This record gives sequence, C-alpha cells and structure tokens, in this order.
Amino acid sequence: MAKLDFRSAYRRVPVHPETQPLLRMSWGDQLFCNRALPFGLCSALKLFTAVVDALARAMHCEGISDLIHYLDNFLWSPGSSSECRHTLEVAVPLCEKLGLLVAPHKVVGPATSLIFLGIEIDLVFQVIRLPVDKLARLKQALRKWGNK
Repeated sequence: MAKLDFRSAYRRVPVHPETQPLLRMSWGDQLFCNRALPFGLCSALKLFTAVVDALARAMHCEGISDLIHYLDNFLWSPGSSSECRHTLEVAVPLCEKLGLLVAPHKVVGPATSLIFLGIEIDLVFQVIRLPVDKLARLKQALRKWGNK
C-alpha cells in the first residue's frame, strides 16, 4: 500500500479574483487579500472537498483504483509492490500537474505497514492499531488519570 499528503493544501486552491475582496483583512495599517483558499473559512472545507474529490476521479481515470481519501490524505492498496510503485509514479505527477504540491516527506510506499490518519495499518499481521508512540502517551495519560 502507499499514501501521500499535500503541502499547504488549502493554500494551493485559488480564489476567483471577483471574490478576493470578500477575503480581505487588515492588520495594523496594512490590508491583506487572500488569493487562495484560507484555512478556517466556513465554506473552505466544502470547496476543498470538491477539489480533492475531482482529483480522486482524475486518479481513477488514470487507472488508479483501490483509493481512499480523507481531505488531503490519500491511501491505496494495489495488489503488488510494483503496482503500488506504478501508482505513485502516476499519482504524484498528476497531483502536481493539477497544482496540488505533494509533501515528499509524507509519501510512503510501497509498504506493508504505514500510519494513515494517525492509525497504523499492518497488512502482514492484518491488524489496525495505534502507533507505539501514541499508545505510550495514552497509557501514561491513563496512569496519571488513575492516580488522581
């Protein structure tokens, strides 16, 4: 399986010039205008979801199947390691061609075990679990809570 994530995903989605004045803000005596989708805007999630849904359809048209995505986190599990490598070779340039910059340090695969959305997926042992560091922090928090 493999995964990828984007760098500054919301900021890669341009805002139509006619709506940019609606996204102005002032700080001190300076005026700033967003030319890209600002994080925190109430409609940003819906707009960004439409963009990544379209990207998922484009990936499907390019032959990438077995795809799951949540916002800008993409995961797929093709049959073999070579198919997985090929999927990455198609997906990364497609994303960048469409203006979504892939964060290289967040590309993983082909792999039999990886962390997706904070959960470790292990295909060899066919288990889903908390990563070791999160489990240790959880145990520590529970011990602390139990001692109160």
